[in-house]
Amino acid sequence: MEWWPYALFAVVLIGCVFVVRARRGRNPSEDEELNRRIDERIDRLDLKRRNRDENS
Repeated sequence: MEWWPYALFAVVLIGCVFVVRARRGRNPSEDEELNRRIDERIDRLDLKRRNRDENS
């Protein structure tokens, strides 16, 4: 039998374990802080784009 399906399954399984452990170890308030920072960054980039569009 081929070995690569088993290797692929093992890699996916290990990846899922890492993702679950990373999510479980994170504080929900940190997620809110991260989302707030991302929103601020998007707002700044949108403002820069609007200013550039107005000037051209």
